[in-house]
Amino acid sequence: MKTTTVSILTFIAIFLLMMHTMNAQGMWSGEFRPGFNIPVSDLGEEDLALGFGFEAKIAYKLMPHLKVYGGWGWNAFETDTQDVNNMVDLDETSFTFGFDLRLPVTDPPVTYFVYAGGVLGQIKLEDIKNTFNERSDYGLGWQLGGGVEFALNDHWSLKPDVRYRSLSREIQVDEVMLEVDLQYFAVGLGICGSL
Repeated sequence: MKTTTVSILTFIAIFLLMMHTMNAQGMWSGEFRPGFNIPVSDLGEEDLALGFGFEAKIAYKLMPHLKVYGGWGWNAFETDTQDVNNMVDLDETSFTFGFDLRLPVTDPPVTYFVYAGGVLGQIKLEDIKNTFNERSDYGLGWQLGGGVEFALNDHWSLKPDVRYRSLSREIQVDEVMLEVDLQYFAVGLGICGSL
């Protein structure tokens, strides 16, 4: 838990520093997006419970309605079991990249957007008794999403969105190779700034 707190505070500090140093007439933007995750896949025979996580990303405007983005995120789940001694934590850390398309359906301050991209991610499994703590190699996955952006002023906006993410990795636990197929919907609220 201490590592998680330090990670979150570090990314908030990096995000604020990033926003302070960006310029180039609104070509660059940064976003911090906390949210919760609704799994649609299981971990073997165990169901995954509602998860949470965050993402920090930067974007560059290629055209008036098209941005390219890259970022880093962390998402956590645990198994939904009655026996607390058999609980397993699943963490996903990933780099994200892709394209973000603004849909000029309405006039500002409200804008719709969709995005699609890749996920270069790693999955970590750890049981509550600390008998195993294993990580996968990094591998490719994908994500699709969309939402609404509400401009607060010329530089700040709020971006509620929903995304679907898929990442499959193999992890060796106790000499057994497990195929983990992590698929989930993520609902979040991004805080976006641009200069």
